Amino acid sequence: MILPGLQGIEIGQKLREMGDNGKIVYLTATSEYAVESYEVNAFFYMLKPISKNMIFKVLDKALDELEDSIEEEEKQDKKIEIKTHEGKKIVRVRDIMFVDIVNRGLCFHMTDGNVLEGPMLRIPFSEAVSGLLIYDKFIFAGSHLLINEYNIDKAEKNSVFFKNGVQLFLSKNAKNALFDKLK
Repeated sequence: MILPGLQGIEIGQKLREMGDNGKIVYLTATSEYAVESYEVNAFFYMLKPISKNMIFKVLDKALDELEDSIEEEEKQDKKIEIKTHEGKKIVRVRDIMFVDIVNRGLCFHMTDGNVLEGPMLRIPFSEAVSGLLIYDKFIFAGSHLLINEYNIDKAEKNSVFFKNGVQLFLSKNAKNALFDKLK
């Protein structure tokens, strides 16, 4: 897109600096910047002429995805009760980075760096964390690791990097399970 002052891709970059939740749709007469549109995670790059039906189809799909992400945000804002050694704690779902087992007890690793340790498990891990599975962003990465995708910044090689800078090293099985689900 060629505009006076800023170019469309630059506008997309400015929008992404403000947040990554919006859907950017480019409507242009040239394919010159189509590749660059991937850099700003454009939802769609449309070349003129465009039919009214096509515009509505793309905008409807973008709206559906935005509604889904808003719904997930609302789920992540919900609070749950966790049993710990110190008693019951109320936490927001979004504040849980991952859950694993340490010393045969459930451990909730939180975005603020705290680790909430629960009593020794007397049931299978999958059953103990089943209440979190109603939240779409929780992913099993192996038999004893549940990761909240909401907090993942990136995943590469044998590690997950969370938005707060924490790096979690994964076993080969956990890595394969996680990467299969992130595709």
